[in-house]
Amino acid sequence: MAAHPIEGRPKPCDLKAEQAILSAVLCSFDRAEQAKLMGELVPLLAPSHFYGPQHQIIWTAMLSIHGELRPIDIVTLRATLSASGQLDRAGGVRYLAQLFDEVPATAYPLEYARIVVQHARVRRTIATLETAAAQGYALTEDQA
Repeated sequence: MAAHPIEGRPKPCDLKAEQAILSAVLCSFDRAEQAKLMGELVPLLAPSHFYGPQHQIIWTAMLSIHGELRPIDIVTLRATLSASGQLDRAGGVRYLAQLFDEVPATAYPLEYARIVVQHARVRRTIATLETAAAQGYALTEDQA
């Protein structure tokens, strides 16, 4: 079995699943439904589970808004991101609007969360193995 170099290979992720989770929260217009959805998502998803840095920032802001028992919509999200100086790093108002308008797959956010978490686990495993490999190479270099 031939070895497959991992340098330069993209890390496993599903950016569409990440977008769909954020969109599902933004498109939950009923406050009780949104609170229920967040109650289900919060135990599953940490910001570090998201691969896209802008998605990590947006999810962190959503967690903050949810923690303050405020509704999460494009206005409160924009305000929170602006107040923290993170709006541009989150993709700006245009990206927030895109999440709100253009991501149609919001029907199964818990399934999307499972996908995102699984990819995060694989990325952590890869990082651990890369570290072990680097340590192994360092040992052989020390002996040369």
